[in-house]
Amino acid sequence: MASSEHGLPEGFGKQASQGNDFLIGERYDKARRTEYVERLKNGGENDNKGSDSDSSDDSDDDNELEDLPTTHQLVLRGHTKKVSSISLDPSGSRLLTGSFDCTFKYWDFAGMDSIALNPFRSFEPMETHSVLTCAFSASGKSVLAVPQSLKPKLYTRDGKELGEFASGYVYLVDMKNTKGHTADMTGGAWNPVENDTFCTSSVDSTIRIWNANRFNSQKSVIVVKPVKGGIKKNKVTTSSWSLDGKLIVGASIDGALTTWDAKGPLLRPSHTIKEATVPNTWTSGITASPDGNMYAIRGGDGSLKLWDLRNLKTPVLQRLNLPSDAETNNVVYSPDGAHLLTGTSDGQLHILDKDDLSDIQTLQVDESSSSVASVSWHPKLNQIFAGLSNGSVHVMFNRNMSTKGAKIVIEKAPKVRHVEDAMNTTDISMFGISEDAYEQERQRKERRRKVETISEPTKPNPGVWGTPDPEHVKQNVELSGLGAEDPREALLKYAEKAEKEPPGFLAAYKKTQPKKLYENDDDGDKEAPPSKKPKNQ
Repeated sequence: MASSEHGLPEGFGKQASQGNDFLIGERYDKARRTEYVERLKNGGENDNKGSDSDSSDDSDDDNELEDLPTTHQLVLRGHTKKVSSISLDPSGSRLLTGSFDCTFKYWDFAGMDSIALNPFRSFEPMETHSVLTCAFSASGKSVLAVPQSLKPKLYTRDGKELGEFASGYVYLVDMKNTKGHTADMTGGAWNPVENDTFCTSSVDSTIRIWNANRFNSQKSVIVVKPVKGGIKKNKVTTSSWSLDGKLIVGASIDGALTTWDAKGPLLRPSHTIKEATVPNTWTSGITASPDGNMYAIRGGDGSLKLWDLRNLKTPVLQRLNLPSDAETNNVVYSPDGAHLLTGTSDGQLHILDKDDLSDIQTLQVDESSSSVASVSWHPKLNQIFAGLSNGSVHVMFNRNMSTKGAKIVIEKAPKVRHVEDAMNTTDISMFGISEDAYEQERQRKERRRKVETISEPTKPNPGVWGTPDPEHVKQNVELSGLGAEDPREALLKYAEKAEKEPPGFLAAYKKTQPKKLYENDDDGDKEAPPSKKPKNQ
């Protein structure tokens, strides 16, 4: 693998997709389906290499790969466990990462350089509880934190805690009568249109809609009922919104995908797909297409399915053999809506064609083959973010196609910092400083300390405005020379004079002043007074 001048990889290669990895639905383009089947019969893409059609296809593939932001990558290491959530503000200047190490962290691209790749703030919403979701609002002014507990929390973009939302009474049977969740949450999402509205899903069979300005109770409750009998608690595994904010979408443990009208009474669903995924598997991700008609679902059975709300009988497309071992493994559309992005448990990041779910590019993100637990594709930066199970976040970009974000970090010169100051705030290894750099910094500070010790104090320069002339001060300012005189010697000069001629009122005591009866016997000639004899002698 080649590397750039900054030590970053220039490419991750391309792997051909397997023909049996995806199935094609009824509404798929028949012409493209016939073409794909014929290509498989002829031996795949490697046959007829000399033909003009194949060469043109290869050139088209190369051009498509050049347009993807995958030529370089930057690795951020701040978590110790699986990165479960990734979110960026609309401008792309700040990054949020949540993890199973119970923390979520703020990253600021403008405040980092190629050496100091560390977050500027970290929070633990609830002690010993994993963070499932952390997300910026549509305006970027508020941050939602959803730990694996009963209460979501709200923060500002600078990290100030705004409040904690209420939880429900666990012994109430009717979930609509509780003020909040009565069991652990499974995730949350902001309304993409309204800045003060978000939803959370839970294993208590509900999706709750909250107002960000009211912490004592939710705004409304959706009770998700099972589509099949035999399930008492229909756990809601994930929830989301349509891009226009008019629909609320939820997936449950019974395999159903259900939508509700956000403006309606929320009593009955507007769409229900009974077998959207395999029952008793954990559906971890739902995302809507830019046109709002298609929904991509990431299933716990290793599948990726595209459903059209206008045809609920069968999925439009289905891709298999995408293993997932994370309950936070999501799927997202590219900014132009032409590709889908998801990760797998074998450490691969798949960029798929939305027309047939074939691999445009497959990236082995990490050499340790850590699971890719969460992904994001920011539209303004045109950069891909992948959170791994080892706690690292990989940012992929293209120098020609991407803007700002990780690109400004590697192009910025490292800041000048003192090693002692860095050690007072965090571990020096977090800055990426090598032992050689540390030794050079120590030697530099030692040389500077020696120079300061042997150097003489600088004399004032009379040519500089505001500096007084020493001779003028000595002649015209009284007592100006006392600073260099010993105060004890100055007082002893007046001791003999004060004894002969006491100053002021002390002169009245000159004749009546008592004499000293005892003096110190420095020579030891005087004998001590005899001691009294005992009375019995």
